[in-house]
Amino acid sequence: MSWSANVDTQSMSFGSDDIVFHSKGKVFYRLDNNWKRSDTTYQKGTRRGIGQAPCPPSQLNQEMSEDGILACTINESFNNGSGSPLTTMIHRGSKMYFITWKNDTNVNVGETDPSLIEECGYMDLGK
Repeated sequence: MSWSANVDTQSMSFGSDDIVFHSKGKVFYRLDNNWKRSDTTYQKGTRRGIGQAPCPPSQLNQEMSEDGILACTINESFNNGSGSPLTTMIHRGSKMYFITWKNDTNVNVGETDPSLIEECGYMDLGK
């Protein structure tokens, strides 16, 4: 009822074969509780979608943001060389949590220690 997988995602714009966003990481599922966790260790390009992590104003791509769907341009970013995931998304019930880990700590994919969290926010999809 629980499993995990390494993921390598490449997104394209509608009607195009050009890759506009590339990310890598690991996803964890608990099917018995309907839980999902996704740790991102690499990302590059322009991410555009509903339900994505919040986008800092400095990364907002105004040209690609339309119809209420935000586009976030991310220059190539890795896991800081320390094994620390850049971000973690946890989906439980109607809530999605977005976690940013402290840059100066050695955080491994799948980490559960809350003292290593720099910032955490959430979105309630049920409202």
